[in-house]
Amino acid sequence: GPKVIEFNSRFGDPETQIILPRLTSDFAQNITDILDSKEPAITWTDKGVTLGVVVASNGYPLAYEKGVNLPAKTEGDIITYYAGAKFAENGGGRVYMLVTTADTVKDGQNIIYSQLDKQNTEGLFYRTDIGSKAIK
Repeated sequence: GPKVIEFNSRFGDPETQIILPRLTSDFAQNITDILDSKEPAITWTDKGVTLGVVVASNGYPLAYEKGVNLPAKTEGDIITYYAGAKFAENGGGRVYMLVTTADTVKDGQNIIYSQLDKQNTEGLFYRTDIGSKAIK
């Protein structure tokens, strides 16, 4: 039968950062209900798609660059999640993730990648094919 390989409850992984924006119920209330042994009233949006692209330091996950530029404020309906970032010194590793919800995967790609085109990504890299398999 199924086996648990990893249990992650820190809500910092890219997979969680894509799912949480789709939550329409009160996250804190859901957790409180669970802790109080109550059935949580969890609701999700079923409209559109949520897409995210991780931006990491060159060399990640091995010996990666540190002191890379953090992005300026994003435009539009984009959430920026920072990870491995030290704002006083800038960061390294998995530096940030841009997330958006759009009507289609292609629309989500256009929003995220046009925002990345406007940013200084020197010393950083990101995949340019996120969501492409869903379009085919």
